[in-house]
Amino acid sequence: MFKYKPPQREQGFTLVEVLVAILIVTTFVTVTMQALVIAAIFKVRGQEYAAATSWIQDSLEPVKLQAAKLRLAKLTAAMATTNTVLSVTSVDGFAAGDALMVGTDSTSNIIQSVDTTAKTITLTAALGTAQTVGAVVVPTTKYTTLTLAAAASTPTLVVKSVSDFVTGDQLKIGTETSLKGITAIVPLTKTITLNAGLAQAHAAGDTVVAIPTYCNASASTSGFAYALQQLLPAKVSGSSSVAVTINGTSMNFDLIADKLGSSTTSNIKSGKNYRVLRNTAITATAPYNVLEINYAVVPETSTTPIAVLQTQVIPDAAFYCPQ
Repeated sequence: MFKYKPPQREQGFTLVEVLVAILIVTTFVTVTMQALVIAAIFKVRGQEYAAATSWIQDSLEPVKLQAAKLRLAKLTAAMATTNTVLSVTSVDGFAAGDALMVGTDSTSNIIQSVDTTAKTITLTAALGTAQTVGAVVVPTTKYTTLTLAAAASTPTLVVKSVSDFVTGDQLKIGTETSLKGITAIVPLTKTITLNAGLAQAHAAGDTVVAIPTYCNASASTSGFAYALQQLLPAKVSGSSSVAVTINGTSMNFDLIADKLGSSTTSNIKSGKNYRVLRNTAITATAPYNVLEINYAVVPETSTTPIAVLQTQVIPDAAFYCPQ
C-alpha cells in the first residue's frame, strides 16, 4: 500500500542570510575599489617621481660637466713666441701664480694676471713655442728639489731651479705638515727665502712643491667649490626663493629653468606643471673644494616636494692638487 506523504514546502534564504550576503558583497566591492584607487594613486605618483627624477638629472648633468672642465681651457687665437697674453675659452679656476702648460710648449709658464671679462691670461714671460687656435691650456704643478740639506728652523732653501716660482707661493717641503710662503727668490744662487723656519731638517733631494691657489684655499670664496658655484646656470630671472623642508630642515631654494629654458616643467601624463628648485652650499672645511647641491621638484602651486636629491660635487681639478 502506498503511504501518502504531504508535499514539502520549498525553503528560501532568510532575511538575515540575505543581509549577510549583501554585506559581504558590499565589503568585497568596497575593498576592491579602494585597492584600485590606491593602485591608481601610486601609479600616478610613480610616474610623477620618475619624471621629477629625470628633470633633476637633466639639471645635474651640466653641473658635472662644469666640474670636469674647471681649470681646462683652449686658445681662441693663435699665439706667437712673442705673446705674453693668452686669449682662452675660459679663465674659470685660474689664478695669478699658477703654472701652466700651453699646448706643445715645453716650458712652464707662470700666470701674472687673469682678466675674467676679456677671458685672457697674462704670463710672466713669452711662450717658448708658437701655438695654434685650440691648443689646450691646463695648470701644472711647480716642482723642484733641494740641492743642499736644510737644517731645522732655517728659513732659506737652496733648490735645483727657481724659474717657476714667484713670491707668495705656498710651498710643501718634503714631509712638512705645514705650508711655507715664499718671501724672496734669488735666481743667481737659486735660493728661496721662506716666511718661517722649517719645522724639521731635510736632506738634499727632498721635494719642494708649490700648492696652487685653489688647492690651498683659506676661505670658502677662494676654493674650487666657489669657482664651480659661480659657473652654475643662474636662477630664473626675477624669481624669489622658495622655502622647502627636507628631512626636517627648511632650506631656501632657487627656481631654475629646465633644459628648454622654461621656468616650469610639464608632466604630459598627469597634465600638471612642476618647478625644479636648486640649493647650493660650500662645505665649511678647508680647502673648500666640495659643493653640496640639493634639488627638489615641487608642484607649481605647492612647496611639498615629490622628489629630492642631495649630492656633493668635487671639481676634477681638485684631485690633482699635491697631497
